[in-house]
Amino acid sequence: MIKQSNHRGSGIFQRLILRYVRTCCGWVIVFLLMSMMGCAGNGTKEPVPPVKNTLHDVRSDTLLRRAETARAQGRYADAYDLLKRHATIAVKQQRHYKQYATMVAILIGVLALMGLFLTWYAACQWKKTQQKNRVLALQIKEAIINKERRDEPMKASLDDMSPEELFHYIELEVSRRQLFLNPSFDRQMIMNEFHISKERVGAAFSQGSKYDSLPQFASDLRLEYASKLLVTTDLPINDITAKAGFSNVSVFSRCFSRKFMISPTQYRRANSECI
Repeated sequence: MIKQSNHRGSGIFQRLILRYVRTCCGWVIVFLLMSMMGCAGNGTKEPVPPVKNTLHDVRSDTLLRRAETARAQGRYADAYDLLKRHATIAVKQQRHYKQYATMVAILIGVLALMGLFLTWYAACQWKKTQQKNRVLALQIKEAIINKERRDEPMKASLDDMSPEELFHYIELEVSRRQLFLNPSFDRQMIMNEFHISKERVGAAFSQGSKYDSLPQFASDLRLEYASKLLVTTDLPINDITAKAGFSNVSVFSRCFSRKFMISPTQYRRANSECI
C-alpha cells in the first residue's frame, strides 16, 4: 500500500512564513517605488524623503533672502546671524537625508536577504519534493508488482467461489486479457466473458472488492497499465493517455494524481532518476 506522510503542521508553518515574507517584500517594494517616484519628481538622482520638510525649506529660503537684504543694507552682524541659522537648518536637512539614505540601504539589504532566503527555501522544497516523488514511484512499482505476483485463484467452479474469490479471479483475468482497454467494458461484458449472472457480478464487486462501481475498477486498471507504459516506454503522455483508454490528457493526469499522489510526468522523471 502506498503510504502518505502527514505534514499538516509543518505545512501550516511554512505557509505562515511565506505569507509573512511576501508581505514584507511587498511593503519594501512599495516604499522603494515611492522613493524612486519622489526622485524623478524632483529631477535629481539623490533620494529624498517621502514627505518633504516644507517648513524647513521655507524657513531656509526666507533666512537666505533676509541675509542678502541685510548685507545689502550694511547690517553685516544681522546677515551673519541669519546665515548661521540658515547653515544650521541646512545641516539638519543633510542629516535627514543621510538618515533616509541609511534607511533605504537597510531596506535594500533586508530585501536581498529575503530573496536569498526564498531561494534557499525553494531549493530545499524542490529537493524534498524530488525525494518524495522517488519514494512514491518505488512504492507504486512495488504495489503493482506485488499485485501481479499474487497466487492464481483455486481451480474451482465459479459457482463455488466466494464473492472475494470470484472478484479476485475476475480481476486477474481482466488484467491478463486487458479487457479494461475495451471502450465497451461493462458489467454485461463480464457476464458474457465469464458466463456468470448479473447477481454474481454484483456480489463480487459489492462484497468481495473495495470498489464502489465498475467504472472505478476499470479506471484503476487503466491507471496501472499507464504507469507501466510511463516506465517501460518513451511514448509521449498524449499517446499513453489514448492507449490507456482516457479521453484526454487533463482527465488522465487528474485521475493519475488522485490515485498515486504524483503526476504522470513526475512519476516518469522519478523512475528515471531511480534507475
